[in-house]
Amino acid sequence: MIGAEIDASRQGSSFDFRISRAIALALVSGDEDRRARRAHAAKAGIGGAACVQIESFAAAFMNPASGKLESHDV
Repeated sequence: MIGAEIDASRQGSSFDFRISRAIALALVSGDEDRRARRAHAAKAGIGGAACVQIESFAAAFMNPASGKLESHDV
């Protein structure tokens, strides 16, 4: 990664379209946003199972005290 890519990642974006959609999904804050961002992720070619994995990883990372990966409805 070059410096600009690292800076974009830190701001919740990416120069790669699919990665940008995955980051947006990981940073989702509510159920309504989650549905919209899942739809955007699907249009970018990210499947439902991958969406669940992204959400689970993000939830565990954002809330490490839980000690487990959470899943969300697809």
